[in-house]
Amino acid sequence: VQRKMLQNTTKYKPEVISTEIALAFPLPTETESSNILAKDLMPQQVFAFLPLRTYGFRFVVQGDFDLPSAREDVNSDSPWNQWLREQIPLLFKDALLSCGKGLLGMSPVQATAFILQFIPLEGELHDFFKP
Repeated sequence: VQRKMLQNTTKYKPEVISTEIALAFPLPTETESSNILAKDLMPQQVFAFLPLRTYGFRFVVQGDFDLPSAREDVNSDSPWNQWLREQIPLLFKDALLSCGKGLLGMSPVQATAFILQFIPLEGELHDFFKP
């Protein structure tokens, strides 16, 4: 899990001082080693404290997203959500950099190669998170 406490420097939610965003990567079991391929993993859900739906990420995204009343989707018109979305690649970069220490018995090179597999390819992301 890679998480970051973000200081709200935006004008979108002045009542919010800070918020946390997190990415959680499915890790291989000891028997799978680093041979698990991210392309074989099912898309993971995006969470706003409770699961919403999948958007094509192969890792979990958790954020304090604004939601419509039905709670089934991220509100794509929300400037707050757009700001949170911009933080995801930065947090992914932090996860990649932390792999330099190794991961579950993997060497730093193996851990970095493992995390790189989670970068979404063109056409994999849907709706609000589509670049």
